[in-house]
Amino acid sequence: MDSVVTDTRNQIHSLENRMEDKIGRQVDTLYQLERRVSAMNEDDASSKHEDALDKRFFAMKHELSDARENAVDAILDYIDARFLRSEMRLTHNLTDSITKVISANDILKGYLDTNDCL
Repeated sequence: MDSVVTDTRNQIHSLENRMEDKIGRQVDTLYQLERRVSAMNEDDASSKHEDALDKRFFAMKHELSDARENAVDAILDYIDARFLRSEMRLTHNLTDSITKVISANDILKGYLDTNDCL
């Protein structure tokens, strides 16, 4: 039972670490895209190719929107992992409590059997 708990706990920690990395990458992508969109706004005034620039600008805006959605998804995945971890901790505590009750019950039953109290 303890090895299952340890393995599950390790898997949850691994999931949390992956989610933190994913969030970091999504936030970095988001900042890079925002800087590129901002730079395109500045270039807009001096560009001779308005249509091409508009297409690039809208493509960047769409990419930025996708990056924001991905960042939110990564954060929600991280929250799910944290929630799973707390559920795992509660389950482990409950299992420990049940094991202690069963053990105490067995000890009491053994005592009563030994003393012919039943």
